[in-house]
This record gives sequence, structure tokens and C-alpha cells, in this order.
Amino acid sequence: MFAIGSSIAIAGVVALLWFARSVVLLMFGGLLLAVFLETCTGWVRARSRLPWAWSLATVLAFGTAAIGGTLWLKGPDIATQAEQLRERLPRAFGQLASALTRTQWAAKAAAQLADLGQWIDAGLIARLTGALSSAAALLGGAFIILFVGCYVSAEPRLYAAGVIRLTPLAYRGRAWVILHDVVHTLRWWLVAKVISMTVVGALVTTGLLLIGIPLAWTLGALAAALTFIPNVGPMLSVGPPLLLALTMSSEQALAVILLFWGVHTIEGFFVTPIAERRALKLPPALTIAGQVLLGVAGGVLGVALAAPLVATGLVLVRSVYIEDVLGDRGHATSA
Repeated sequence: MFAIGSSIAIAGVVALLWFARSVVLLMFGGLLLAVFLETCTGWVRARSRLPWAWSLATVLAFGTAAIGGTLWLKGPDIATQAEQLRERLPRAFGQLASALTRTQWAAKAAAQLADLGQWIDAGLIARLTGALSSAAALLGGAFIILFVGCYVSAEPRLYAAGVIRLTPLAYRGRAWVILHDVVHTLRWWLVAKVISMTVVGALVTTGLLLIGIPLAWTLGALAAALTFIPNVGPMLSVGPPLLLALTMSSEQALAVILLFWGVHTIEGFFVTPIAERRALKLPPALTIAGQVLLGVAGGVLGVALAAPLVATGLVLVRSVYIEDVLGDRGHATSA
């Protein structure tokens, strides 16, 4: 009877998580932000000797000033360029389709490109945001992530202790160790990702300005943001600048391809290995599988959070199943 009751309880929890998957993803996004804020707050506190609350306030004030200053200086330009990009991309598809119709073998591809251009013009942003398609829902989701991140980072041990109390008394010591491992993994994954995003954004923006591609600041910001999404992000980021370059000249299109190849080569072979020295190495195939599954379940938010969720899952499988259930502590440590 106990086994049947446990199975029913597990099935109920799984069903609840599935039906509330959008909320669960938002909560995880908030916890991810909390880990980032907690990391920054700990760094400030260690060097300033300020109390935790004042250290967090310093981090939030600096972050707000940095974001506000960037929006003040470049916000209008980026907003204007984003609108121009939305208008130019369909025209770029149309021009490319017209050029392809001159060759018989590409007639079908040209028709598909023309349809794709109309699809973009009809509202690509609305389609990509999935469950958070409306601007109000997107803004609401961002506020939820922000508030959860701020509240949890203000009192991290309070919330951690609440999670630990859900485990039996005999396992609470081990639960603290596992929770520490999860936070440690997410912390260094985030640090590595922020470094990669910064480097990619700076290099792409500089390269596009040198090549003479319009809207370089917006395209550089887009490349930096998409770097957060492993595997998929870099492939998506090259599309808009390449389309714009194709409407200008084949030489500039080739230059854009070489630029993105060079930037992501530098990021993949030099920046990421250095940044991820203390982070968990994610198997690419497993990450892609997680992106597909979470993309189906949670849309763009699921794809964006797939990598940290996979990292969390790997830590839990290693600690709970391999080490505790199977007793294979030596193999898990060396893996």
C-alpha cells in the first residue's frame, strides 16, 4: 500500500509540475537570478565588510545604474535600430528571393524565402515568445523573475532552510551538501555565461561596425543575448546580419560569415574553456535534447533555461542516484 501511495503521490507531483510548467520555469528563472545576485553580493561583502543587506543594495544599485546608463546612452538608438531591423528583414528576404528566382534550381527555395519574409513581417516576435506572447505577459514574467530573485537573494539561507526541512531528519545533512553542489554549479555556469555573452557582444558589434553592416549595435546586443542559449543561440544570431549583408554585396556577406565564425571560434576554444574552469561541463547532445523537450513544454523560456536546468538535473542525478542510491561515489567524483 505504501508503494502504491508513493507512486500516486509522485504521479500527482509530476502532473502538477506539467500543468504549472510556465510558473515553474518562471520560478526557476527567479532562482537563477537569485544565485547570480547572491554571488555578486558575496563578492562585495567579502571586500567591503558591509552587512549582507547593504552589500545586496550596493549590487542592485550598481546594476540599476549600469542598465539605466546604457539605456540612457544607447537605448534610443537600439530601439530605433530594432524597429528598422523589423522593417528591413522582410525586404531582405524579398530581395534574396528575387535574386534566387534568376536560377531555375532555386525557384522553390525563393518561394519559401518569400513566405518566410511575410511570416516575419506578420509578427515573428509574437510567435517566438510562445506562452509569453503578449507584451504584458512578457513584462509580467520579467517582474516575477526579478522579484523572486531579489527576495531569495536577500535571505538565501532562510529559503534554503525551508527546502531542507522538507527532507527527513536523517538526510538533512546530505541535503545541505546536495543543495550546495547545485548552487555552486549554477553560480559558475552563470559566471561563465556572462563572460561569454560580454565577449561575443563586444566582438560582434565591433566587427559589424568595421564591416559596415547597418544596425550594428542592435545586432551585437542580439548576438550577446542569444549566447545565453547554447547551440541554438549562435546559429540564430548570424541570420539577421547575414540577410542584411546579402542585400548589400556578396563580399560583405562573406565578411559577416567569417566574423561570426571567428567570434564563436574564439568564444568556444578560448573564452568558454577559461570561464568554465569551475563550472560543470554539459554534454552537447544532452543539452540539445533538453532544449527540444523544454522548448515543446515551455516555449522560448524553456529553451533559454534548458542548459541550467540540465546542469541542475545532472548534479541531482550524480548526487542522489549515482552516489547515494548506487553507492558509486568514486566514479561520480572522477566523471
